[in-house]
Amino acid sequence: MEQNEEKTEKQQETKGVEEYSQNSIWKSKCGKEIDSRLVQYMGSLAISLICLVFCVYQLTAGEDSSVYISIITMILGVYMPSPTFKKQGRR
Repeated sequence: MEQNEEKTEKQQETKGVEEYSQNSIWKSKCGKEIDSRLVQYMGSLAISLICLVFCVYQLTAGEDSSVYISIITMILGVYMPSPTFKKQGRR
């Protein structure tokens, strides 16, 4: 009886994953299937890299550094993971 319940739960989980992945697929005019999450991530990464290169160039050109350092810090903050602290057990 428990095995049947486990199989049913696994089938429902698999069905949910399949539905989620089908919702995130874009079909192009040439018949290719593209994951929309990947396209959005790569687009934002490309824009961030362009801004990063521009800011570094402006810093080396001797422009006002406070604006460009702030933009570089913001871009790095978006892509770097947040720090986490390990919980220690009480002794």
